[in-house]
Amino acid sequence: MQAQLKAKGLPWERAKAFTGLALFSNFVTIDAIDECLALALFINGQCRQSGSIAMMLHSPQAILDEIHSFITLEDGDIVMTGTPAGVGQIVSGDIFEGRVLNQDKVLVTKQWQAT
Repeated sequence: MQAQLKAKGLPWERAKAFTGLALFSNFVTIDAIDECLALALFINGQCRQSGSIAMMLHSPQAILDEIHSFITLEDGDIVMTGTPAGVGQIVSGDIFEGRVLNQDKVLVTKQWQAT
């Protein structure tokens, strides 16, 4: 859908904002955010996306500082940023597994199936 919207010069919103778009796990407390914090996305058992904070264009603190310059964040607010390489088509029935890791230790795993 995003490619079709881009080809027509239309906003990507319909490809990026729809019911059921985001799935969140339980929150996990960590002592500090460092460059070893990473995420991985597996689709049907195959790693499709993998990235760490070290790969981000802007550090989490820089992002939060910018947001704080114009809005107040409160407990429970979620800041969503870009995504590592590997974005692709989703097919109904695909099995997804997302992992958050710190120094290769899995902190959170969440699985779901595309509908």
